[in-house]
Amino acid sequence: MKSLAIRGMVLLVVALAFAVPAFASTPNPVSATVVADLTEPEGNVTGTFEGTLEHIYTEGRADRAHFSGCVDGRWGELEMLLVLQRTLEPWAPGLEGKWVILDGSGDLEGLRGQGTFVVDLDFPILTMTLVGQYHFDPD
Repeated sequence: MKSLAIRGMVLLVVALAFAVPAFASTPNPVSATVVADLTEPEGNVTGTFEGTLEHIYTEGRADRAHFSGCVDGRWGELEMLLVLQRTLEPWAPGLEGKWVILDGSGDLEGLRGQGTFVVDLDFPILTMTLVGQYHFDPD
């Protein structure tokens, strides 16, 4: 009986020695700027994220935004949630909030991230600065 337990333990140790850990990639900083003309449906994104962001303005406390472009040399699309800190005057100058990546497709599938944003408005031009972190889930 002892011999069987020892063999089982040896097999477990050998299996664990060759197991590859499934960790997410190292978190990377996000620094991106969105510039949008509020008379248009999308804004241009530059910085860590490069592309376009659609539906960046809202009349409520939270809303989804659609990103299409490149992150870390990978191309695809992201669904993001933008959550406002206050709702008195949506998209007022100095407005702050939080963002989170909900889902990705293409090469951005498995991209996760979150952070904060601040808005500067010189109507009709809205400038939103995003900061935070992102990482890719393991394949």
